[in-house]
Amino acid sequence: MTRATGHVEEASSPLRYAARIARYIADPSTIRARTANYYGPSRRREWPTIEQCRAYREQYNREREKFRELAENRTYGAHTVFACGHPTSEENTVYRSDAARCLTCHNAKRAQAEAVRADKAAKRAAEEQQRERRDISVLAPIDNLFPHERIVARACALFKMEAADMFSKSRLRAHVRPRFLVMLAIHERGRWSLPQIANYIGLSCHTTVRHAIAQAKLLIEREPIYAEHLAELRKAGGPKA
Repeated sequence: MTRATGHVEEASSPLRYAARIARYIADPSTIRARTANYYGPSRRREWPTIEQCRAYREQYNREREKFRELAENRTYGAHTVFACGHPTSEENTVYRSDAARCLTCHNAKRAQAEAVRADKAAKRAAEEQQRERRDISVLAPIDNLFPHERIVARACALFKMEAADMFSKSRLRAHVRPRFLVMLAIHERGRWSLPQIANYIGLSCHTTVRHAIAQAKLLIEREPIYAEHLAELRKAGGPKA
């Protein structure tokens, strides 16, 4: 229920949208124009009037003034705790343009956001480090490589691509098709499961490997040249387990 109109509105109604943007726009005609542009002429009858837009802005100004007085006077009336249960002391209060908020909860949310960002950064660094290790291993002398590394090295030589592209998220055909053949060749050796292949290639799910294997088989049926490339990869990997 909005205080300006006094009736219940749907969550995405033009009136509710106008009340929300009135917090950032002072001109009532601009509020109405923005609402009309957002919802279009199909809901013209629901557009707010200039008087309603002005009432929304005045309502926000009254609320802002109230909280401004609260910040200046540092008084909370009969309330001694926030809704979260923490005390409303001077040391535990942070003031915003619309409310006095709990500093403890505010700092906890900021710490949580920082932890999430740090975790994402650590994951990206680990992925980059793992990709560098793969690149270095593939560039090593062929006799010193494991079978799956020899398969990747041979595929990079056949298709004239970098090892980094093999383990990247690139969706270019020149990178995807060799990647499909590599996964099929590694799978045919029988030593690794689908999740292990997915982890080596840098995929998030083993179902992507299953799809890649199926696509590689279809590719070989349509274009015989890829059958020759697969034979080269099988030969590079050596005998099966």
